[in-house]
Order: sequence, then C-alpha cells, then structure tokens
Amino acid sequence: MQPLVPAGAAGIRLALAAGVFGGKARIERAARKPYLADGVPLKGVYPPSGVPFLPIVTFVPAKTAHPNAGRVIVNWLMSEKGQTAIQELSGAPGTRRGLKAPAYVPSNGEIPAVAGAAILDGATQKRIVDHWRSVFQVQ
Repeated sequence: MQPLVPAGAAGIRLALAAGVFGGKARIERAARKPYLADGVPLKGVYPPSGVPFLPIVTFVPAKTAHPNAGRVIVNWLMSEKGQTAIQELSGAPGTRRGLKAPAYVPSNGEIPAVAGAAILDGATQKRIVDHWRSVFQVQ
C-alpha cells in the first residue's frame, strides 16, 4: 500500500485535520497558525526535565537620535498590552509574569524552565565548538 501524502503544505494540513494520517512532526512556530486555522489538532509538548531559556536583553543605544522614543517602545514592549501583542503575533508565551497563556501553548509560568547559562557554561560551549570544528574541518 502506498502512503497517502497530499502535495503541498495546504494538502498536508487538510489531511492532518481530516485525520487521514497522524503522527508527530515539528512545525516551526511561525507556520503553526495556518495548521491550527485548518483544524489540525496540534499540541505543544514540553519535557518535564525543563526547557532551556536564555534572558533576552533589550536596550536603547546611548547615542541614538531619539532616546525617549526608544524608551517608549521598550516600555510598551514590556507592558501587558505589548507582551499580549507579541504572544498573538508569534504564538509564543510572553515573558511578563501573570499573562494569560497564548491560544495554543501554556504560559511561561506553566513551562518548566532551566537557565540555559547553567547548562551551557564556557567549558561546555568550547567542547561543543571544538568538536564541531573537528568534524567539519572548520577553524
């Protein structure tokens, strides 16, 4: 029996939604919304051992022409309204505490997080880079 795989992403989405075939797949965050809109029952799965995270830093350059405008946008991005907008556009949970979870994934407060810096210290990173360079013969 030949497997049924419809041509193109739209055909695959519709087949998944109709239950023609199932399984596990990694779908990039930006590509999930059309699948969800077509009724594909996607679910985010987070390992109980934790998900590594690294802090995201934002700043306004000291010598920018309009530092106050930069401060306004950063303040808005960190506000509840800004974080909610980021969640709606990206589908990822916002970083602000107490935000309602996005439509299809848990909130950050519900995801077991492990500080990425604790996992990838300098010595570990060097070992990985050195191995990668030896495998691919790149310096």
